[in-house]
Amino acid sequence: MQKEYGFELIEASFARKLDGVSYHARVIQGTPWYALCSNPKYVQDFSYLGPHILNRNDLMRDHDFDTSNNYQQSDIVTILTNLGAIPDYVARKFHLGNNFAVDFMGFMNEYKEQFEESRGIKWEYSNEKLLDRYLTFKRTRESF
Repeated sequence: MQKEYGFELIEASFARKLDGVSYHARVIQGTPWYALCSNPKYVQDFSYLGPHILNRNDLMRDHDFDTSNNYQQSDIVTILTNLGAIPDYVARKFHLGNNFAVDFMGFMNEYKEQFEESRGIKWEYSNEKLLDRYLTFKRTRESF
């Protein structure tokens, strides 16, 4: 998702931290996020083929004659079911059409540029410093 659309649904550094966490004997297990398309029912309902499917582009057919972008049909499902992970600026501007991926990435780039100009810091999806700042923020607010 990062390479094609400019955002991620799962924070890589957070996932790495979870890999190193020890668990108690009795604990609720699973991922801390829910990927709708990990449920076989929704996969079938949405005719979703994830990026882990080899040659998935050859297994899909969309409305145009450009066969190189057929995979975007499934990517759109992921994006639309995770609109909360997309900045409002982008969610309001993109439209579903022939240049969906190009337009979406363009709007993400515009958002990142405006973010940096208005705040004086580079927009990043996530990193260790951002997670530490967030956790510090949360700890300072726990007494309220």
